[in-house]
Amino acid sequence: MLAKLFADRQLAVGDEVLRYLGARVERSFESARDIVARLDREAAGRGAPGHPAAVRRMLAEADVR
Repeated sequence: MLAKLFADRQLAVGDEVLRYLGARVERSFESARDIVARLDREAAGRGAPGHPAAVRRMLAEADVR
């Protein structure tokens, strides 16, 4: 589901990012949609969200668990 949501926004993320998010994000469509949207907004100002370190930083700053 996460991969599809990222692809719908034309955001390229690797398997490592998908596994990382899958282990940390609530398993619901709404939660997945919200985190992808948040990462998309963050990426617009900072660069591509596809790098695992960038995703970890964004989640830490947003206090997403």
